[in-house]
Amino acid sequence: MSKRRPTLKAFQSAFGRVLMQARSETLAKIAAASGQSKIENQNSKIQRSAAADFLFDLARFTLNFTSAMERTHKTALQTAGDQLLAELGLDNPFRYPPKEALEFIRARQNKLAGVPDEIHARIKTSLEEGLNAGDTMEQLARRIRTEFNGIDEGRSR
Repeated sequence: MSKRRPTLKAFQSAFGRVLMQARSETLAKIAAASGQSKIENQNSKIQRSAAADFLFDLARFTLNFTSAMERTHKTALQTAGDQLLAELGLDNPFRYPPKEALEFIRARQNKLAGVPDEIHARIKTSLEEGLNAGDTMEQLARRIRTEFNGIDEGRSR
């Protein structure tokens, strides 16, 4: 297990980086909108939902998340192959990607496919709750920081 710890930390770190980048972008959009009472005072539920979608860019988050996880998977598989051959005392180097490794990555991508949507739904719900409650931009930003931090602490493990 101790040999796997750096790989686990690499996945946690990659997830945290992507999540904090999305948090930073979302907070920047809230800050940019802070001078616009338009977002704060929307009466229509559809408009508030659209505002929440604008503030958290699902497509960008999905692309960043998928790319980060794919890079981390490749590194993890290369490391695992190198460690296995070293433990077996074999001299031939592990050459990524064998067919089985690519199949493993595709299977993992399927398991991770819903993660960006789940995170988007949480952030969107939190944004909508804040907009419905009439939160100030500062309160909305605090709400989003708290939500992103909770996701990072829970999901990356």
